Amino acid sequence: MSDGPIGRILVVDDEEDVRMLLRAALGDAGYEVVTAADGEEAIEVARRRRPDLILLDLMMPRVSGWTFTERYAREPGPHAPIIVLSAVSGQVVRLPERGVERIIPKPFSVDLLLRHIERAIARRS
Repeated sequence: MSDGPIGRILVVDDEEDVRMLLRAALGDAGYEVVTAADGEEAIEVARRRRPDLILLDLMMPRVSGWTFTERYAREPGPHAPIIVLSAVSGQVVRLPERGVERIIPKPFSVDLLLRHIERAIARRS
């Protein structure tokens, strides 16, 4: 067994229940989890903590996930892959050009999400 976390994941969602669920599930799977309640906070956390992967909700107050992807792309690299977790289905075709490699609809299966996370982090390594 590893001595440390297998990767750092930034969870960005305005729903505290979702952040808590993902913190617990990802922590149990061996990941270090940092969280943000909106895109503004997520930019600051990403600058300080340099995540290996970002799980991002799109519809949030203050700074949405859409705006986060634009601002994050302008930050100095390297950039973590982004997986969007959202109930929003329209306009998602624009997301790949903003660093989003996968869109997983809410509600989602934690097991399926973990498989996508493992693949995305492995490709980044």
